[in-house]
Amino acid sequence: MSYNLTIVLPPRGSIVRELVFNAILSLANSGISQGHISYTKYTGRSITLTFLSQDHILRAFGTTIKYVKTLYKLKTERVAYRIPVHVNDRKVFKNIANLDPDGYLEGFNSMLDHYAQKLEALELSNLADVKVTGRRIVLGSGENVLLQPLAVERYETGTDFMHGIGASGKLEIKLSDEWYLLVSIGFMAEFLSYTRGEILLFSFTEDKMAEILGNFLPEYDIFMLSLAKVAGERAYATCSMHALYLLLALDIYEKLQEALTSRKLDIEKYLDKIGLLPTLLTRINYAARTFTLLERSNLELSTLLKFVHKLSQKGLGSRQRRQLEGALDRAMRGLGDLSRLGSYINFATLLHEAVNYAKDPFYTVYRAVREEVITDSRLVRGLIESLME
Repeated sequence: MSYNLTIVLPPRGSIVRELVFNAILSLANSGISQGHISYTKYTGRSITLTFLSQDHILRAFGTTIKYVKTLYKLKTERVAYRIPVHVNDRKVFKNIANLDPDGYLEGFNSMLDHYAQKLEALELSNLADVKVTGRRIVLGSGENVLLQPLAVERYETGTDFMHGIGASGKLEIKLSDEWYLLVSIGFMAEFLSYTRGEILLFSFTEDKMAEILGNFLPEYDIFMLSLAKVAGERAYATCSMHALYLLLALDIYEKLQEALTSRKLDIEKYLDKIGLLPTLLTRINYAARTFTLLERSNLELSTLLKFVHKLSQKGLGSRQRRQLEGALDRAMRGLGDLSRLGSYINFATLLHEAVNYAKDPFYTVYRAVREEVITDSRLVRGLIESLME
């Protein structure tokens, strides 16, 4: 007998809503691929997943926990991401699962182990219970406080999100264990990087997630695994967001190419099938024992991936790739001689705009050559040809 699990989404625009939606996407991805879920429905206010039976819900959650723990392993394989736990959040980890983690990533990973052992005891009906009143958002029975990196809206009293829910002053977000399980899954899926006291989260926009949920694109799984490998090999910085975007596209394309080649699939057909990729990058600063939401920027990633694909067809070698990556990495991190740094940041900005048809390709490459940011003739020719196509 089929069983419907309805999850009412938190207020639109909040980070916790984004995390929950990403968790549901991971749950649906695992559930559909393993034959646990037969139908999904998104209404804007809630999401309903139809399982083959109530037992299939527990199996799907178990599979999803294993899946995001795999993402965690890939993301921390070569880069040691340690986000120090705020003293107040140590109490939260202690109260929920008797944990004392060194960092937030380790904490969420251990939380998943904790919930994997008590899936049968969770009241999943609490996922349909969302209360928003004044300065309070209560998810489920609300016995736990949301960890501070995920509740940065509590201090954003001037934002549209706060006004939209009629809140004034500091916002309080409380949630039950069932909701913490979703938030933990969502954070592990979204985490991209942590460097210089800045957390980066990567997500598709809600409309794109709804499209993936409704059509179940198996290409989503390939993308998420590729993204996890990327996060595990490079810690992204934000001195130049344009450089970050371009490097992210270069890195994801390389991992996608590896994954698709091993499956004997064509990357050009893959990029055409997944269509537009509107994404959201969230920057959270952690300094002076305070978390601050710096920016939530939108990026249409498919345009950049298709540019990288064109560039890959130009016969460039490892030398050319190293020079391009080196220039972008220098701009992204703000490294090196300050008198030259502006040239690298300017190159990243112009190149990003040229890829999006907002700058002349010849001018973009000419400036890079004149300022000796790009010196390899094969790379110069490859950039011009790729931008002109």
